[in-house]
Amino acid sequence: MSRSMALPLRVVIDPAAGQCEQFAAAELAKYLRRMVGRGLPVRRSSRRRRGDIRIHARRRSGRPRVPVGRHDDAFAIHVMSDRVVLSGQTERAALYATYAFLEELGCRWLAPAFDFYKGIGHEVVPRLRDWEPRPGRRRFQPTFLYRRRTLDEGRSSTVANTIQLIEWMAKNRLNALEFSIDYEGTGRFIWNSVRGRLVPQLRKRGMLIFVGGHGYQNFLHPDEFFDRYPEWFGQIDGQRTRNANCVFNTTSRGALRMFVSRVVEYLQEHPEIDILNLWPPDHVRWSEDRKSLAQGSPSRRQAIVTKAVRDGLRRRRIPVLVETTAYANHADFPEDFAYPKDVIVDVCPFYHEHREPIFDLSVPSAPESIEPIQRWSDRHQGILGVFCYYRKYKFLSKPVAFPTLMWSELSYYRDRGYQSMSMQSEPGDWISFELQHYMQSRLVWNTAQDINALVKDYCRARYGPATVDMEQYVWTLAKATTRSVRLAGVDVIASGDGYIPTAYEVAQGRLWVDHCGKLLARARRKLVAQRRPSELLKRLAVTLRHMELAFDLLDLGREGHVRKLKEKKQQLLRLARRHKSEGLFFDVDGYWFGDIGIRKVYGV
Repeated sequence: MSRSMALPLRVVIDPAAGQCEQFAAAELAKYLRRMVGRGLPVRRSSRRRRGDIRIHARRRSGRPRVPVGRHDDAFAIHVMSDRVVLSGQTERAALYATYAFLEELGCRWLAPAFDFYKGIGHEVVPRLRDWEPRPGRRRFQPTFLYRRRTLDEGRSSTVANTIQLIEWMAKNRLNALEFSIDYEGTGRFIWNSVRGRLVPQLRKRGMLIFVGGHGYQNFLHPDEFFDRYPEWFGQIDGQRTRNANCVFNTTSRGALRMFVSRVVEYLQEHPEIDILNLWPPDHVRWSEDRKSLAQGSPSRRQAIVTKAVRDGLRRRRIPVLVETTAYANHADFPEDFAYPKDVIVDVCPFYHEHREPIFDLSVPSAPESIEPIQRWSDRHQGILGVFCYYRKYKFLSKPVAFPTLMWSELSYYRDRGYQSMSMQSEPGDWISFELQHYMQSRLVWNTAQDINALVKDYCRARYGPATVDMEQYVWTLAKATTRSVRLAGVDVIASGDGYIPTAYEVAQGRLWVDHCGKLLARARRKLVAQRRPSELLKRLAVTLRHMELAFDLLDLGREGHVRKLKEKKQQLLRLARRHKSEGLFFDVDGYWFGDIGIRKVYGV
């Protein structure tokens, strides 16, 4: 292509273009205006003319298709001498083609536009002196069919920041967002209170809507039924219990019929839902009565409930898929039972310590995580997914980074036939996890890419002249977070209280973090004239101070200095409170980062 290729004249969509294609055209015009300083009109036409950038979907539908097909998100970019065609198998894929083309021109969407990114920046949109798109035809297809983010607990979510998250997800080619009906009955960020404002944002991007989450009790709660039907509920220590975290009596036909009918009724009232997350309660217990025990393991009883709901939906022709979990005490494949092929199963390696890749059996807790993954891969004939804990509450907002571990694990899941990846997305500490969030979004689209090149590209987009220093920062921080701090909680099964770094590992971690601090200082000197990245580096320095205090807690805990431990804990809490609402610390005065959370992880 000649370097003198003229700027495009217009953005063109088909006369029958759907809302997702229309949205793609508006996005392309908006970003090109910022990049070339000239607005492009959006036109509907079926003619092919010079100067067009055409956006085209080969298949259109009123809502996203489930299950997702192998080619549904595939797209192509075709740059010719006189025009550009951005085509997708579906409308959603055409939107992906649009964003991918803008990426080729230099755009990067590093984070959602959360309020705390003001003054820092969340995206890169270059000004183009020359219009030089790369010539030729390029085709793209994702590694994983379902690329999901979850707001299951929604502790720092609002409607505003969820819309910002949805915008970022589409730009990074994630295709599904998960919500709770009502997580553990907390009444916090429940689907019914937000659906009216969020569904339009999701639909115009062609995104899938998963709703459900932890909570059989959302459909069969003891407060509503226990007095009339105590036999419907679980038995603990010889007594029927009102504890909503105990699964109902799965041997009771009346209870199971009521449960299924309530699920069906809910989905009939919520036709926007594409996939139902049918999860047992969190911190779940299962009935201990004789009949329940005879019915089988918790995994088998969960499978019975899941299949009953799935069959009920099929009988009533409700086009919603069912997704369930393999987690904690119901992680194993159910004995003497086969799930239907159209049930999605998410394996949740909650006890993974993230010191080595999950398949490294030299780690004591590895069997607890990898064996269920392997068993489900060998036996389930349907779609399998993994709930990835790359951003975890028990990390206590540490600036965790492990690009190579993430890349190697996602490659392993791909090779084992897994097709779905999910990750928690609390906005509250997004800056501390920015690299994790961004890397995961890129890798679930294309796992077969050079992780070193991906980190370099991120650092170049984020820090410009300080790219080399910040690359070293990322790789040094990755060593510190996987080797020298405690990333697992006190309830890890394999070792009783989770891996506690040795004195040597903590000392080595201090050296790494000290080196990270020097790299940040050097980067800031190079960026002194660039206010936005410089402000981000100031906040990253706070996260390094957080790491230093975490090392102090580990050392003091090993030495048994109770008074100093309490003082250090308060110092850490003061740091978090001083930087509240800056995107660094999650739920500062709540359960996970407040007093209880620190006590659970550090024992103080």
